Amino acid sequence: MKKVEAINFLYVLVLSTTVFLIFTYKELTETKSPGGRMRLLWNWRSVQESYHLAVYPCIESFRVRAHLPVIYVVTPTYPRPTQIPELVRLAQTLMTVPNLFWIVAEDAPILNPRVASYLDGTGICHAYLAAPMPESYRGELKTPRGVSNRRAGMDWIRKHVTEGVMYFADDDNTYHLDVFEEMRWTKKVSMWPVGLVTHLGVSSPVVIDGRVIGFYDGWIEGRKFPVDMAGFAVGIPFFLSKVDAEMPYRAGFEEDGFLRSLEISVDDVEPKADNCTKIYVWHTRTQKATPAPKIATNITHFTDSNLSALEKELFLETSESAFH
Repeated sequence: MKKVEAINFLYVLVLSTTVFLIFTYKELTETKSPGGRMRLLWNWRSVQESYHLAVYPCIESFRVRAHLPVIYVVTPTYPRPTQIPELVRLAQTLMTVPNLFWIVAEDAPILNPRVASYLDGTGICHAYLAAPMPESYRGELKTPRGVSNRRAGMDWIRKHVTEGVMYFADDDNTYHLDVFEEMRWTKKVSMWPVGLVTHLGVSSPVVIDGRVIGFYDGWIEGRKFPVDMAGFAVGIPFFLSKVDAEMPYRAGFEEDGFLRSLEISVDDVEPKADNCTKIYVWHTRTQKATPAPKIATNITHFTDSNLSALEKELFLETSESAFH
């Protein structure tokens, strides 16, 4: 009798453990995004093996406020010596913004493990995408940089998101925290001034009595919307309603082409930043740096020093070819 009871007990134990593991695995592999507005598939092992798409699981307790729309920040980046420092600077700002999801798109056929590792360490909910520019555009006199990255980010949003706000944030700009709260409640398209743009020093909508009536920019060139990429945000439900919305591979006309594809008029633009009287974004540029040479660890007095480990932190002369 005792043997039968022991067998029955073991059977119940195995069955309950199996059920528990099934539900636990489901919870671990399906993680909600900020605000619970979508679900992300999460499997760390597959990320380690492929490195084609890395998604950081969103932690519900991480600056999530259910009443706030989620801001999806799309950042194009590419391999260069200043890549990590500029992502660090941007991340330090984004870390303080509640209900934010960061989509980092790399202009390379494969992802950079150093970038992936840094992004994971920020604690920011994010997706890291490989989005190489088509080779046919690389040889052009004016290269449409960042378009493949932003298009990849938009494709990701179309597949995974239904609510919130989309914003294109280059990694070399400087952002005041207020710009994120200004854009958060965008219905269609919101706009604001961007500093340090062209010889005029600013690009901005022209506002009278709370309505946009034109644009002030140093390079109009027949554009209907002569604005900087950092100067507007788009409501995601509105974006999703425009199934043909896309950014063109045309240098200098990326913003205008995208906004035209949304089929908006100037009257649809929502002016922010106190009716466009404040500057919360600056089009800053980091001084170009050259890749570092390999550290000469074979020199006697460098043996067994920290330099071998330090070299792993450098963007070396041999690094550029690794991502193209």
